[in-house]
Amino acid sequence: MSGLELLRELRADARFRSLVCFVLTGSGEAEDVSAAYDLNVAGYLEKSRVGEDFRSMTSFLGAYWTAVRVVGPPRAGDPE
Repeated sequence: MSGLELLRELRADARFRSLVCFVLTGSGEAEDVSAAYDLNVAGYLEKSRVGEDFRSMTSFLGAYWTAVRVVGPPRAGDPE
């Protein structure tokens, strides 16, 4: 199964539809990049650039998780 096939399977399952996914791939083909983003990936990294891009990605992820607050459904007793 290719990475794009895996992404399609994940997105077809309601439990994983909104899962945050980053792609680490050997392909830099524009059609593969476009297909991955069409499947709502959060980032696309080419293996040939992993050293350079990986450092950028980890910095980005650290900032992302610091800035983003994940909000779930309200629970009984939560303030409004």
